[in-house]
Amino acid sequence: MTITSFYFLCFICLGALVYYLIPGKAQWMLLLVMSVAYYVVAQSAIAIVYPAITVLVVYLCAMRINSSDNPKIKKLYLWLGCIVSIGLLILVKYIPKSWLGVTENSQGVMGGIFALVPLGISFYTFSMLGYLYDVYYEMGKADKNIAAAICEIL
Repeated sequence: MTITSFYFLCFICLGALVYYLIPGKAQWMLLLVMSVAYYVVAQSAIAIVYPAITVLVVYLCAMRINSSDNPKIKKLYLWLGCIVSIGLLILVKYIPKSWLGVTENSQGVMGGIFALVPLGISFYTFSMLGYLYDVYYEMGKADKNIAAAICEIL
């Protein structure tokens, strides 16, 4: 389903209708379900693995930054979250597949990694880094609920 298709228009209209009909506390859950559903329909179910891994790493780093009083520990987790996020972005998007011996029909681990590339991966990665920096510089607190953190990042 591309964003220029009739089905996408129906998907968005139905989502908007349901969004405004449900209570405010449940709206973020609908947005999360719609995001996951779009990844699955637009690419494949495996495409949700990349966002799941990176959100989990950034969430855990943000929680550690938020709970620590030691500036060195805070900086360590900031760097860890940045390195993992940017490292995965570089691996799946910017390293030419030919360098890794991956062809269009590759099977196995390296072929599977390139199947994980979600839509808008760069925007998504930099949104996560923005969230991590907001927590580090105390412009916002880390969300205790991982699902709410996912919605804030997305």
